[in-house]
Amino acid sequence: MDVLITGTTSVSDMRASGINAPEELNIPKGITRYDLVTFDHAALNKQIRGGVLPPLQIHGKEYQAELHRMDFEQIDDGIDSYEGVIVGVGGSDVLLTTGENALVGSVTFGNETFWITPPVESRARAKGEASPLHVIYSSQDIENPEKWSLIDYGTLTPPRKDTLRSKFPRIWNLP
Repeated sequence: MDVLITGTTSVSDMRASGINAPEELNIPKGITRYDLVTFDHAALNKQIRGGVLPPLQIHGKEYQAELHRMDFEQIDDGIDSYEGVIVGVGGSDVLLTTGENALVGSVTFGNETFWITPPVESRARAKGEASPLHVIYSSQDIENPEKWSLIDYGTLTPPRKDTLRSKFPRIWNLP
């Protein structure tokens, strides 16, 4: 990972650090401080697939994550998801999805979660770049975090075919 800017809080911070046209970036709203980074996706994907993740640096200290590939798809489309923990840190959680030019994920460490968001550049802007810009931010750097909540609708049970036939008779041509 190459850190381009750490602890930025504004467009002027990005401009001062040499980021061209920072106002064009899609920085998620409500984040008060973040880092702009790039990744060598080919090298990172190779390391993760080999069972090795480079050490995570959290608050100036290095930690090792233990990851396992999530096998919920039977195709090799170059997009893979992993889950795991930070070794020796109780209650930790690591979720990563890797692709050719994107890394999306979260790392929960104690009562703080760090998010890695997908590229914040438009396709036109990122075209030709080896690695588009990503944003990493902490749950402690979100405005009004008390307004955020988890939405869970519970288990979804699909309706029975006979129920669908009676409600939508013209759509279903089922025996």
